Amino acid sequence: DVPNDLILPKRLKHGDTIGVCAPAGCIKDASEIDDFILVLKSLGFKVKIGDNVPNQYGYFSADDESRAKEFMDFVIDPNVHGIFTIRGGWGCARILDYLDFEAIKDNPKVIMGFSDFTTLLNAISSKTGLVTFHGPGGNSSWNEYTVGYIKNLIYKGEVVKYNNVPGIDSEIVTYSSGKAT
Repeated sequence: DVPNDLILPKRLKHGDTIGVCAPAGCIKDASEIDDFILVLKSLGFKVKIGDNVPNQYGYFSADDESRAKEFMDFVIDPNVHGIFTIRGGWGCARILDYLDFEAIKDNPKVIMGFSDFTTLLNAISSKTGLVTFHGPGGNSSWNEYTVGYIKNLIYKGEVVKYNNVPGIDSEIVTYSSGKAT
């Protein structure tokens, strides 16, 4: 059961369009954009690349207002079903004041990224109740585990169980059990 104050975005399906934005750092190697497009297409998505994704503005992809606008354009675009980031870095906290949280709430979509983008994920969830997804970005390693995670979570809507891969990952050790808030 989902608490009344949470908003679940619609699951993504084959043929949906993913908007790829660059709300933080810039991409130094353009091949990362092409690689991410191939990954998303292999998952059955159509891809819309934000105007800022290939750009560089100092460390960032663009100035603060332009990065926020790119994100918000995807939020309000009815043809974009999910918003993924090309990378993290830093700078997302700088665009929070430019976001329209009511528009985000009124247009619930799968929004996924990590690293610096966690700032936006947390702000969006806190201010709107929209469930967001801490997951891989465009320049992440899109291995079998990652692709399986994406398929199970945002395609099928399954509860994700984090298990270490035997022989690859370190064993999980609990040092102190209990509950926290």
